[in-house]
Amino acid sequence: WLETHAVPLRDEGNAIIAALGITRDITEQRKAEESLHRSEALYHDLVETSQDLIWQCDAQGRYVYLNPAWEAVFGYKVEEMVGKRFADFQTPVQAEQDSREFARLLKGNQVKGYETVHRGRDGREIHLVFNAKFVRDSAGKITGTRGTAYDVSERKRTEHAVKEREFWIRESQR
Repeated sequence: WLETHAVPLRDEGNAIIAALGITRDITEQRKAEESLHRSEALYHDLVETSQDLIWQCDAQGRYVYLNPAWEAVFGYKVEEMVGKRFADFQTPVQAEQDSREFARLLKGNQVKGYETVHRGRDGREIHLVFNAKFVRDSAGKITGTRGTAYDVSERKRTEHAVKEREFWIRESQR
């Protein structure tokens, strides 16, 4: 790959008599751009097809990005959730607790394995495990958070059913 820049040279009568130009080899730059494009396409495909919840919030806790997996878990269209605060999908008590954790993230901390509860469109509890980190702008200022989450609601229901069954077995043996 070559890149050329040229300008005409003119005589006193303004007739073009030659061209002055510079040509440089941009093969390595072009290869790097193609590699970046392939990498971005791979990243996009993985995020958009992931069953895990992938998200980003601004510094006020408003969702600015949600991958399509959110629709299957929450029952809302992504467009209905983007722009709203994560607390809009929680009980006030849970939102207060998660807001404290969110404030820690905005101070430069990370979260791994943080369990919380949200509410789906139909009102059901959605038990989630979050991994998150802060996001910085080009000036280094923390501007929000991003991360992944996964739905553990079925596991929580199973654990509850097992505990309840164990309770009734103990009660029946008395």
